[in-house]
Amino acid sequence: MKTIIKALYTFVGVLLLLTCSNIAAQEKNHKNSRASTSHYYVAAYIWPSCHDDPMGHDVLWPEGTGEWEIIKKGTPRFEGHYQPKLPLWGYEMDNDPKVVQRWIDAATDHGVNTFIFDWYWFNNQDFLEGCLDDGFLKAPNNQKMNFYLMWADHNVAHNYWNVYRYKDDNSRLWNGAIDWPNFKIVVKRVIEKYFKKPNYLKLNGMPVFSVFDINNLIPEEKKRSSWWLRIGIVVISASLGLLLGIAIDSSGTFPLITFFLFGGIGMIIAHYVDKPKNNN
Repeated sequence: MKTIIKALYTFVGVLLLLTCSNIAAQEKNHKNSRASTSHYYVAAYIWPSCHDDPMGHDVLWPEGTGEWEIIKKGTPRFEGHYQPKLPLWGYEMDNDPKVVQRWIDAATDHGVNTFIFDWYWFNNQDFLEGCLDDGFLKAPNNQKMNFYLMWADHNVAHNYWNVYRYKDDNSRLWNGAIDWPNFKIVVKRVIEKYFKKPNYLKLNGMPVFSVFDINNLIPEEKKRSSWWLRIGIVVISASLGLLLGIAIDSSGTFPLITFFLFGGIGMIIAHYVDKPKNNN
């Protein structure tokens, strides 16, 4: 078994070297979208909570304005504390294409050419997709901007996103972990809905896909390799080439930056490292 593992790592290493050696030349000729006019990809994360999401309305924000509901209720905690805060552009709905059109113009005017959308699949259904589907993708200028997804599932307590409604109730509302049937649904969904978009970010021809916390999403370590292997097979069969994954490993199971390849998936694994405590 150890011999097989060593052989796989050797193969992966050689393949990565060959791939990386061609990236610079290929990137010169690759035009991902009109947003690919810079030598760098400068990205901003989008937390897409400020619209009336169906599931969010039912269990979190019943007033119909998404998370603006609790932002408006912010209370000062000390003298001079500016609460509640008033957004410079007002309480805009992030699923409004006219609103996102202005975001795109402001971002690209200041050198930001990529949006990373937090993306969720809770309780066997999508959550907060409206910002991306109805706001960004329907904005008339969306081709100016690259985008990609960060699968951001994590454990959510009842009072995590609305302490005014649930007070001290920190019992579990949604689990971050996902089972295999839902995993398959998600893979098919993101490939069909997003990866094939002309402005979905691709590096060296590979669609980029990020995972917020791989250990939380797939708790059983023995399942991770086989599940990602199957993603690779599906991506390749969809004629999308390879898949570049960026996964956050909060437990430190993997080295700080690890490259590995499973069935056509190139993945970068990174984990948070606590800063050393200052005893002075």
